[in-house]
Amino acid sequence: MSALFGGISGKVLVLALVLLAAGGLMIGAASLIFRASENLKEVIDQAVTQAKVAVRAECKAEIAKSNSEANARIAAQSRAIVQVQAEATDKIAEIERDQAAARKDNESLPNGGSCGIDAAHIRLLIR
Repeated sequence: MSALFGGISGKVLVLALVLLAAGGLMIGAASLIFRASENLKEVIDQAVTQAKVAVRAECKAEIAKSNSEANARIAAQSRAIVQVQAEATDKIAEIERDQAAARKDNESLPNGGSCGIDAAHIRLLIR
């Protein structure tokens, strides 16, 4: 090898070999950094995917909870409507009974079919 590097001094040769070795180490380090960055990218992508899945699941749970609460409110309102309708039906029936009784009382008075108002008719109105 001395013939090959005969014109180069020993110090320059050592320096060249050191630089060559350093370059090799730098290439190796760059390769490791590149692989590490690829691994880091994969880890980040997995974390993002897991976070998206978790957010979707949480949103679905919130929607289900909201739907359940809304359905409960709708059912309560439906029960209240049925109760109000029943009360209104009872009140209408009561008014119709009172009206029928008043007609009957009015017809039982003397001159019940007449259009005029006398003292007996007024007493019926005061009730």
